[in-house]
Amino acid sequence: MLAFIQNRLKGMEQTGELDRLRREATDRVKEHAVRPTPVEGLTKAKEYRSFAWTRHLL
Repeated sequence: MLAFIQNRLKGMEQTGELDRLRREATDRVKEHAVRPTPVEGLTKAKEYRSFAWTRHLL
């Protein structure tokens, strides 16, 4: 099984397919990092709100 995977990867490397797949994966990660998939049910805020956070010692 391992030999099969290694042979397949070598073939993909020789044809340039492995580099293409790496580029596609990198591009997908960059796209979703900059513009993530929207969260279902989450809407835009209708008014600005801010909260002051304090650290309380126990």
